[in-house]
Amino acid sequence: MRSASVILALMLGPMGGAIGAPPPALQLAPAPGAAAPAGPRSLWCETVVEMQTSRRSGVTSVWLANGVRLHHLKIDRRPGEAVVTIAICGGKLLEDAGTRGISEIAANVIDDWDAAAPNASGAEHMAGRNARIDAAAGPDAITLRLEGAVGDMESALRVAKELLTTPTVTAAAVEGARDQVVRELRLRAGDARAAVSDAINGAIVPPPPAGDPRLHPPDERSLTQVDAQGVRAWLARHSKEDGAPIECAIVGDVSLAEALHMADGTLGALPKRGRVSSETNRVLRQVQNTPGAVRKDVSSAGVAAGRVTLARGCFGPEMGALNDQRELRAAARVAMARLKGVLAGPNFAMGSSDPGGGVYVSPFAGLGMVLVSVTVDAEQAGAASEAIDAELGRMAANGPTAEELAPVAAELARSVEEFERDLRYWSATFAKCDALGIDPDDIASGAAFYKALTPERVRGAMQRYWRDEARIALTIRGPEKAVGPAVKQGP
Repeated sequence: MRSASVILALMLGPMGGAIGAPPPALQLAPAPGAAAPAGPRSLWCETVVEMQTSRRSGVTSVWLANGVRLHHLKIDRRPGEAVVTIAICGGKLLEDAGTRGISEIAANVIDDWDAAAPNASGAEHMAGRNARIDAAAGPDAITLRLEGAVGDMESALRVAKELLTTPTVTAAAVEGARDQVVRELRLRAGDARAAVSDAINGAIVPPPPAGDPRLHPPDERSLTQVDAQGVRAWLARHSKEDGAPIECAIVGDVSLAEALHMADGTLGALPKRGRVSSETNRVLRQVQNTPGAVRKDVSSAGVAAGRVTLARGCFGPEMGALNDQRELRAAARVAMARLKGVLAGPNFAMGSSDPGGGVYVSPFAGLGMVLVSVTVDAEQAGAASEAIDAELGRMAANGPTAEELAPVAAELARSVEEFERDLRYWSATFAKCDALGIDPDDIASGAAFYKALTPERVRGAMQRYWRDEARIALTIRGPEKAVGPAVKQGP
């Protein structure tokens, strides 16, 4: 199981890219008990109550009778293969100080799916099947990903159905899952980049008890309080009737008819629940002590002795604001390219790292960020801070030149096109559409968006976000003297 980042999700690749022509228009499925209209009988499933196709992306989205949302896109880049992502809204959003860490433990339990779903995963059902099932606890959902041969996906979905209805949770399974979370926490504690990230997060949102516990790693001691009964109750909270909304995506070399039949007796047979939307868990996305402008000087063992990491920027867009993210991503790239030239000058040449950063998004309201960072010798911190602030300010005032923007936009478009080769990317992205209030067509427009991006749009985005009341200015200092080897230090 690969737990998602506890605090921030860096958008490693912008959403979207062209995916080909859409399928023919489809009518809504008939009401239960009504006769199916003339046409291919194979398309009609009793559990489908609404259906629509996005014209540019070709994504078909359906509502099942039980409230489950399902998106489908046929991509035959990997012949005979498909990826199914099932996102059960909730996860860490539902936690508090007393339950922090239970989502990771619960996800680890069902990640061992042959033990957690013994009936559907038995040899008579899954032996010899080309299918993999992974579970993960994200900030706003518990996610199942099924990957493998199209012909084996329905069997894998039956395992997923058992995991989401009657999972087997034993004390031994919980103990093993807890141990895995503890190992991950200890590995993180020894990683320099994670240490710096935690220092930034702690500066922006204080750790418990003053701050929101959901924004920080769980405490090892609190994890010992999680038992099998608690995990069963936590999973039931997500999967019971009228429980958490569910959004799914089936992507790959699978027709719409095949996808609907896969879902009919599996996803369509889950307990009834409310429909997912951008209003789902909106209240829970608020955090304690949401910050205004932040200017802090903190320390971290992840920074080498005598060095300073500077993080400058502003609070940024919410997860559903795709175009703002894209414009600001281009702005940050141009600003970093400019800074690289400044830091290569005589004042910094021997003491600075290349600038890093970008657009960071969070499921928690108000915590998206645009950051540029650099590590320098401590005596250069003042001049480097001024240089970063000046470049970001110039970006807001004047935007990039067309000559600066062209190579950045081209590289971002290529990044989109690289990501769209991965079925897992599309499946995971479409499985969050309704929860984030994003149209599939907007997701699919990424490469075209960057190719048409103008300096004026980049400048406009920076002006919207680069405000005094939203500024972030963090200085993360290393120890005055070298520390022991517990943390492998950064540059």
